[in-house]
Amino acid sequence: MRVCYCPGMPLITVSCNCCGAPLKVNDEVRFVTCQFCNTQLEVTHSESAVFTRQINRIAEQTTQLAQDVEVLKLQNELEMLDRGMQVGTAPRSANSSVAGGMVALVFSIVFAIVCFAIASAAGQAGAPGFFALVPVAMGVLALVGGVVGFGKAVSNSGRQDSALSRRDELLRRLEELRRQRGSDASQKSGD
Repeated sequence: MRVCYCPGMPLITVSCNCCGAPLKVNDEVRFVTCQFCNTQLEVTHSESAVFTRQINRIAEQTTQLAQDVEVLKLQNELEMLDRGMQVGTAPRSANSSVAGGMVALVFSIVFAIVCFAIASAAGQAGAPGFFALVPVAMGVLALVGGVVGFGKAVSNSGRQDSALSRRDELLRRLEELRRQRGSDASQKSGD
């Protein structure tokens, strides 16, 4: 390590965090490499002291914090997905959604047929036109409602499949981060 001495710049002595050797540095220096153990150090100035920190430890701590933040983000997104799908309170499969939509569609078709039959019977019996139009309108509304309901069931099924797929992806990523954290911890204890 070379110590640059500039007139008017006082030298201060700090200790290496790794080997404890005394290091003389200018007051302005932020980083230094220990001449005895070659550890890279950050020179930190506080109000009451000047000390060193090993840069590799700072990098490890930063990496650990980034992993912790990633885990928190994944857990938060997972919780939001679970709330949105209401997983655990009302588990439904995509097939049951579509099956429910099919049942509603069949019911609306049968109801429409009955309405049209009533309108036809009213017309043959000589009832005023209003009495024949009401069942026709009800039949048309039943058909429209059945088709719209079936479309929503299919759409919800797709969204639910997408949400479940995203949920599985989040769980895999979360497990991967936990395994990585465990292997990092075992490597540190082996060092």
